[in-house]
Amino acid sequence: MLTKLIGNNTAKEVFITSSPFLLSLSNSQIPQEECRLSLEESDGFFCEYDQDWSRRKSLHYSQNEKNHVSNKRSSFFLDNWEPTIHCTFEQRLGISHGGKWACDIYKLQTNNSQIPLIYSFGSNGDFSFEESVKDILPNSEIHTFDKDLYTCPNEICTFHQAILGNGKKKGSKPLKRIINELHHHKRRIDILKVDIEGSEFDLFDDLFDSTKSTAESTNLPSSQSMPYIHQIFVEIHLPWNSGDEESLRAHNFFELFRHNNYAIFHKEANLVDCRSVFEDSRFSDETNTYYQLAVSILSSSESFTVKEVREADDILFIKGNEKLIGTFKGTLQEKHVLVNCAEIPITIYTPIDVNKDKLVIFFHGGGWVSCNCNTHQTIVNTLADATKTIWISVQYRLAPEHKYPIWLDDSCDVTRYIVENKVSYGVHQTAKIGVAGDSVGAQISASICHMVKNIDFQILVYGFFDVACRTPSHKEFSDPMYILTPALLEWFKLNAFRDAKDLTDHRVAVLLNKSFDTLPPCLFIVAELDPLRDDSYVYQKLLDKAGVKTEFLLVKGVLHDFLAFPGIYLNACTQAINAIQQFMSAL
Repeated sequence: MLTKLIGNNTAKEVFITSSPFLLSLSNSQIPQEECRLSLEESDGFFCEYDQDWSRRKSLHYSQNEKNHVSNKRSSFFLDNWEPTIHCTFEQRLGISHGGKWACDIYKLQTNNSQIPLIYSFGSNGDFSFEESVKDILPNSEIHTFDKDLYTCPNEICTFHQAILGNGKKKGSKPLKRIINELHHHKRRIDILKVDIEGSEFDLFDDLFDSTKSTAESTNLPSSQSMPYIHQIFVEIHLPWNSGDEESLRAHNFFELFRHNNYAIFHKEANLVDCRSVFEDSRFSDETNTYYQLAVSILSSSESFTVKEVREADDILFIKGNEKLIGTFKGTLQEKHVLVNCAEIPITIYTPIDVNKDKLVIFFHGGGWVSCNCNTHQTIVNTLADATKTIWISVQYRLAPEHKYPIWLDDSCDVTRYIVENKVSYGVHQTAKIGVAGDSVGAQISASICHMVKNIDFQILVYGFFDVACRTPSHKEFSDPMYILTPALLEWFKLNAFRDAKDLTDHRVAVLLNKSFDTLPPCLFIVAELDPLRDDSYVYQKLLDKAGVKTEFLLVKGVLHDFLAFPGIYLNACTQAINAIQQFMSAL
């Protein structure tokens, strides 16, 4: 959060820095004639003895020399750009990541001859900031902007559907143009709140750009001066895959403010959207890379639609595996299997130099709601190549359009058809048939082994076997940093099942089955840092007790879903693929 220091109508840069021994001295205790300099250079917001004010500025400059101490992205927040000004009354306006800290906001009511003018960009439907401002400044004029259309509650603000930027991106408008259109060019903006998901760099580059005329950048009269903004609340966003180069961009961003006489009075991490502030020390380097990609795409909100989840997954899988797209050297065929009056798409992966003694039927994860054969294409063709075996990926119908038991019935029926017609899929009559899947695809595979005959082996990758979520790892990894949150798991279940009774049906809740002794050999592959981790431990114990041959691989330092991203998790996927090769070779 930054506040404007004007410096006696000159271009002189004036900042102050906190000094602990001065914090107990209130402005009212200092005669105004003895704080002339600070009053002049802070727009009347601060009153300090001239000597102390000079000391504050000196401390600021010495602190500023510490900036650029580290361009390492992970430590940028801790190492650089500390607040250099102290506000007597800092107050948080709004809640969650929509809330922002304001500096001595009460003075906007008492010191301001005009009605306080507030701009808020990027509300995303959250008006808690505006509500807090209105409570403190009831006569304030608040304008809220967002790319999507919302309605301000109780007429606390005026809403504008607009995209803030530099005017170069389609549909975006520079701030100066918006100010002119609202006829505010002769008014002071007391608070500018900006949360526009990465476009803040372009916005302020344009706003403070002195290399071109105002008329060129905003279509305003050339005599229009730079708007006077008293306090700026801005959230900065660094792209996940930009490396340490973005640290330099952030340095330049703050230098831009410094050059235009703004001082930082508060900084904080966004613990809602920027969950990587607190990473598990067990995260591997590959997990850190995957994590930054995932949180840049997946919603941190607890409210999302099926369409949003599916679109986000599509993007995540494409970006996560873009290095491997198109590398499969074998043949790929798309066919359909007619079951239950529905044609179920399947994709057949046949590698070069294929062995015809085995065939694997694969079921993708995605919470029974999202993902498809395309999202999991990279991992399936990678497994087909590695094992020299035909793999068939099944696109069962998804919930909520097709709730349980439809997606399980589809999977079982397609499996039965392939087992009965395996020769037509390119293998010998004596070929062994296995099922495999990741996440809920592993749950489907496990269920199939209970319900379909002549399955010779199963490969279960971080399966969701305890649909009641009672195993210890569900609690241990409930923090949002592990991505697969309790809220997300509950959302999947609400969309996938008709009612709570379905969750106790042993056909889907495989841990509730009474008999396990007829099941085929099983390989469990598990992620160490996964809420579903202990589901596999519990299921393996049931199989071991029944005399079923099992193997177990725990991959350290990785999150749920790692196997589906061989483009990122090279080392982790290699471990898993080697285990699958060895398991299948020994059959």
